[in-house]
Amino acid sequence: MYKKKYKVRGEDVNDFMIMKNTAYLFYASHIRKTFLLEKGFSNFKLNKLKIGLLEESENIQYKKQLIFTQSFFVDFKVTKVRDLEKVMTTENNFYDEKKEICATVYSDIAWYDLGNRRKIFPPKYLAMCFNDLNNNILMQSL
Repeated sequence: MYKKKYKVRGEDVNDFMIMKNTAYLFYASHIRKTFLLEKGFSNFKLNKLKIGLLEESENIQYKKQLIFTQSFFVDFKVTKVRDLEKVMTTENNFYDEKKEICATVYSDIAWYDLGNRRKIFPPKYLAMCFNDLNNNILMQSL
């Protein structure tokens, strides 16, 4: 599992100072990008390789509200791989500072060939980045 700490910013909240849906989706996407960046794959490098991640669907389940200036943690894990490893289901849990769960974002993410505009198998070197994350879930059948 991979985890990062954030703080609810002004652009993250609605008129009632509660974190908006779009902010949850932003942080779910941001932590994936940060994870890949820390593994050596910046957006620039991925673009050069003509490989991207395409969010096919996203679903949010709320438990508790996060409010303006509140600190929170987001974790990132891959929970399932399907379509012969072309699509992975990820889970991002949002926790407040008391470690109480506030929301969960479930996303179906496809590996995408930016040049040919189609789903692809992740290259082995990219799939290996997720190896430590979730008990070899992406590498089991490569």
